[in-house]
Amino acid sequence: MNKFDFYLNSAAQGKRVHTVVWEPDDDPRAVLQLVHGMAEYIERYDEFARYLAARDIAVIGHDHLGHGQTAQSEAELGFFAEGDASEIVIRDMKTVTLEAKRRWPGVPVFILGHSMGSFFTRRYLAVCGGEVTGAVIMGTGFIPAPVAKLANSLSRKVCRFKGERHPSPLLEKLILGKSAKRFPTEGRLGWLSANRENVKRYEADPLCGFTFTAGAYRDFTKILVSVAKEEDFDGIRRSLPILVISGELDPVGGKDAVGKLASAYRRLEFTDVTEKIFPGDRHEILNENDREAVYAYIAAWLGEKMPG
Repeated sequence: MNKFDFYLNSAAQGKRVHTVVWEPDDDPRAVLQLVHGMAEYIERYDEFARYLAARDIAVIGHDHLGHGQTAQSEAELGFFAEGDASEIVIRDMKTVTLEAKRRWPGVPVFILGHSMGSFFTRRYLAVCGGEVTGAVIMGTGFIPAPVAKLANSLSRKVCRFKGERHPSPLLEKLILGKSAKRFPTEGRLGWLSANRENVKRYEADPLCGFTFTAGAYRDFTKILVSVAKEEDFDGIRRSLPILVISGELDPVGGKDAVGKLASAYRRLEFTDVTEKIFPGDRHEILNENDREAVYAYIAAWLGEKMPG
């Protein structure tokens, strides 16, 4: 396996996004593009990416604006960009997809979005679904449009009164607080994982767990509104394979959210929708105690959906 990193030009003026590739020794059978979640970064997916590369699946992913090595300073953590950053993040995702196609011409490209990245991926499918062969939606939620609109309205108000670069514990509590209450005896981040070592590593990592700015919440909740309203799905082929996957005890996703989202895709006449729940797992199923079973399931699904 060959692992290397580089920077791609962002849609945000003057910015570049840190990008990592895990390339198999042999020609890849497929490529999986990873879209990470809120307040984390792409290197946290290293073990999973190595697993896939050992099975001739190339992996590529980037640190979103305001995350990981894309952020040029601690002050940039938790802020995407000036302007319509919801659109900018989507455009950066497309840049990574096109880079994968440039590096491995003719090889099918799949996309996997986790948590916040799952919502961005759901929006990406609506506007760029023709760029990918299939999608894995992981650790996602099913948020009604009125709730998403309220969250967006509150975020905009905080931006007006505090500024868009203001780190907002208030919005964090309103938007993420319910998850933290799911496992009250295990601390603020117990909901992430039943794997206590994973939680400890996250807590100790300076590039994880930072507070999002009001502007970033505004941009993210705009995406929530869009996916809740099921905007712009008319141009996507309905045969696109979609895997909706979650931990059973995930307070963001879970069995209920997976079932509702899968049903929504079927109602929109998507014909290849798969649901998968891992018993006892919480939000970060790629870092759980049974993670190799999760890896194996995703690898098998990718193998089934590769053309030919």
